Amino acid sequence: MGVSARGSFKRSAFGMTYGVDNGWVGDEVHLIVEFEARRR
Repeated sequence: MGVSARGSFKRSAFGMTYGVDNGWVGDEVHLIVEFEARRR
């Protein structure tokens, strides 16, 4: 069985604006989750 999920969110939507305004870090965070399992 395999599962794959992708998503993204903006840090500023959750009040995390440190470094975003001056360009030190990006505002958008991309998430990739992958999982595999095998029955024995």
